[in-house]
Amino acid sequence: MGPDKRIKELELIKTLIDKVSQDYQITPADIIKQLAEPTDTIDAAAFSNKLLSPTQVLVKCLRENKFSKLADIARFLKRNQNTIQTTYKKAQEKQPSKITYRSSLYKVPLEVFSTKQFTVFESLVKYLRESENLSNKQIASLLSKSNKTIWTVYARTKTKNEQEKN
Repeated sequence: MGPDKRIKELELIKTLIDKVSQDYQITPADIIKQLAEPTDTIDAAAFSNKLLSPTQVLVKCLRENKFSKLADIARFLKRNQNTIQTTYKKAQEKQPSKITYRSSLYKVPLEVFSTKQFTVFESLVKYLRESENLSNKQIASLLSKSNKTIWTVYARTKTKNEQEKN
């Protein structure tokens, strides 16, 4: 590849990054950081599903996109296998089709959900607040929830952290 072609391609990438930065109101550095994230993630926008609970969304997405066995999901999430089976069954009853969503810039590492200290929803909100530095309002918009719900869930994670310390 010649230097002229390389320069044109880099200019194209910069133009795309600038557009995404402007459209989503995030810095180019954050875009590059997210592009470098590991592939074992779930798009935060998947949790905006209004039919399913956050746990149902997670289990259904993992079953349909990553793991072939519910036992593997249970092991990965450090949850009871019967609970995961019931969660998936109920999710399938509520929404038999695959979960669809408009992709966001926020990819949540799956290991975020493998702690038993927090619920799936608490883990998600805590990650978006503390690792992605999103405000309650931004999280509420991303997840199609109310600001008050996000505030309550995040406050609960802080309380649980304090209890864990004592």
